[in-house]
Amino acid sequence: MTDLPQTRHSLLIRLRRNSDDAWAEFLEVYEQAIYAFARRRGLQDADAWDVTQEVLTAVEKKADTWQADPSKGKFRGWLFRVARNIA
Repeated sequence: MTDLPQTRHSLLIRLRRNSDDAWAEFLEVYEQAIYAFARRRGLQDADAWDVTQEVLTAVEKKADTWQADPSKGKFRGWLFRVARNIA
C-alpha cells in the first residue's frame, strides 16, 4: 500500500462534514486500492466490489468520530485492517 498518497487530515475533517467533494476525493484515492486489495486476497470481481462497498460503509460510519492518534497508527492502516477483516 506504499503507492497510495498520504491521507490528508483535512480530507478526513471534510468527510466528517459529509462533504460530497470530500467523498468524491476519498473514492478517487481509495476505491480502486481497496478493490485491488480484495482481488489480491483471491476474491472474484463481484465479491471484491462487495468488500469495497462494505469498507466504504465502515468509513462512512466512523468518519465523524475517527481521531488521528499516532499511537494507534495511520488512517490508511485502519482502513486496510477493516478491509482484511471483511475480506
